[in-house]
Amino acid sequence: MPDKRLQGASEALKRDVEDGKANYINLPFSRDHLSAAVSVKREMRQISNLVVCGMGGSSLGAKALLSLFGPAEGV
Repeated sequence: MPDKRLQGASEALKRDVEDGKANYINLPFSRDHLSAAVSVKREMRQISNLVVCGMGGSSLGAKALLSLFGPAEGV
């Protein structure tokens, strides 16, 4: 049974990629959004306070950044 579910999920993902519905698959290999990210970084320098609210999956990004860079002053 798990093999059939896995195969079905794999086929569905393949169809989504072919139909352009799963562009996030190639995101780690793309530089298309790099200039937008740099622009956001520049804008965020002006921010003195930032609150991230979340639990479960929605808080994992902030937890990953803290784990990678350690707490910043005031965090």
